[in-house]
Amino acid sequence: MESTFRIPKGWFVSGDAPDDYDIGVDPTLTYENHPCVIIKAKPNPGEFAALAQHVKADAYHGKRLRFSAALRSQDLKNRTALFMRISDAHGKNLAFDNMRNRFVTGTTDWAHYAIVLDVAEEAEDIVFGFLMSLDGQAWMADVQLEVVEKSVPTTDILEEIAAYYPTNLDFEE
Repeated sequence: MESTFRIPKGWFVSGDAPDDYDIGVDPTLTYENHPCVIIKAKPNPGEFAALAQHVKADAYHGKRLRFSAALRSQDLKNRTALFMRISDAHGKNLAFDNMRNRFVTGTTDWAHYAIVLDVAEEAEDIVFGFLMSLDGQAWMADVQLEVVEKSVPTTDILEEIAAYYPTNLDFEE
């Protein structure tokens, strides 16, 4: 069954079980008089769903990039979070953060969160957005994607999570 919400232009739905969630612009809520988007679980949802955007990395090569937004949650049994992934032309992740150790859960009011990653010269793609897992609902608003000074610390967790994923399955390295 399709979502009852409109997917905003330039964004796409993804995740392990996007059909188990209503996703899009929430016509009943705004943030500082601006539209916001929602991910709302249907009964017995699968693992997670996300609303994301994809941009080419060319304009950001060699720069530090911050993706920030305000999040709000209601009755989250698991979590909601921002995420950003930077990959090369072969799909190899070069930088990644999904707020793994600082996600939002339960019921919360609007609060701002940020992800900061370095964009390598060989970067091809940047995907960023927000996700929600299992029961509840979450909103995102006030989205910013901006270059920041190198003095702003990164939040990259790629090395930290590397042990959880198989590597070099094609024996190329």
